[in-house]
Amino acid sequence: MNKMIGDKSAEKLHGLLADLHHKIQKGAVTRLQLEKFLNKQNPFATPTKLTVNGSDSRWETLEGDYWYVNSSLRAEHFPIANPGVHDVEYDIDSFDHDPTTQEIMDWQNEPGFRPPDRAEAETYLDNAPDSKAQLGKSPIVAICGPLVDGEVACAIAHVNGRNLDRHSLGNRWYRQYRFLRVRK
Repeated sequence: MNKMIGDKSAEKLHGLLADLHHKIQKGAVTRLQLEKFLNKQNPFATPTKLTVNGSDSRWETLEGDYWYVNSSLRAEHFPIANPGVHDVEYDIDSFDHDPTTQEIMDWQNEPGFRPPDRAEAETYLDNAPDSKAQLGKSPIVAICGPLVDGEVACAIAHVNGRNLDRHSLGNRWYRQYRFLRVRK
């Protein structure tokens, strides 16, 4: 019989601790993974998979339930790369420093990944299990538009709601922000 620690068996907890210890030694654990572990979640769980409708008419405008929309943005700043209904596997992570927009874009384009388009990003944000308090501590950012005049279009979920905004390549994001990418 396994001893129980909280809602995890001692054996399962030992395995997670061993994985976490090994990754910490290699410098391969993010703040978000450590936070998940401390909140009794598996920090190495598989990414979220959702069905996205890239043909939904809502992607043709910037109207909707937004807290803020940058007035210089148009729907064309958020091209939909994958029209139609398709499944998307998401990856979300944070940095251990205040990253630049360029660093995030490089991370989004690592082998096997790509940036989400707006439909994919907002579908994730619509289904994210985060509470308002969690979004207040750790907003979610999806850079989901191409580079135009040194800036990229992005969707951001935070304590006040959702924004559609632009961000310059050299600007930095706070380290508590989490960033979204999708698997190819």
